[in-house]
Amino acid sequence: MYELLQTCDRFKEKASKNQGKDLVILTSHKRAISMHFPCHKMTEIGTETLVIRYISARRNQTTTTSSKDKKEYRGEMVIFDVKTTGDTNILTKVMNNLGLRKLADEVTVYGYKGQTVREVLEQDGRFSDEVLQSNYSLQDTKNGIRTEMSTYANYLDGRCFKITRGYRLKRCDS
Repeated sequence: MYELLQTCDRFKEKASKNQGKDLVILTSHKRAISMHFPCHKMTEIGTETLVIRYISARRNQTTTTSSKDKKEYRGEMVIFDVKTTGDTNILTKVMNNLGLRKLADEVTVYGYKGQTVREVLEQDGRFSDEVLQSNYSLQDTKNGIRTEMSTYANYLDGRCFKITRGYRLKRCDS
């Protein structure tokens, strides 16, 4: 996405005026996509219009992965949404930049089958380091089922989650 935006003179001018700020790309559904979101997947998330905004840079500029640490994944993609505010039991920030939750209710993330939830969220780069720990999980906003960070993201496509803390595991035989 970012490479495509770099071909537009208006974007380059706006970017030069906002150096030191975080770029936010919003869909028409008030979801934020990452600047490395694949352009060929835009139709799948059902958006026709993008809004480019800049917000004050996050205080903690450290990210969990650098580009040289990223593994190259190929194959079938999974795309899902995560709420920018966590469950009521979350006392920490979910997103690295707290200003993001004022602009977007959800962020759209992508990964590949075979990646864990943690790897997908780390690759995205917008989540705080704390919520990537093992005592956090994703909770489906429709059915309440939790997915641990160490679980493969293979079946999360098209769903929406919120970050929650702790586990309430259900027995399969009940």
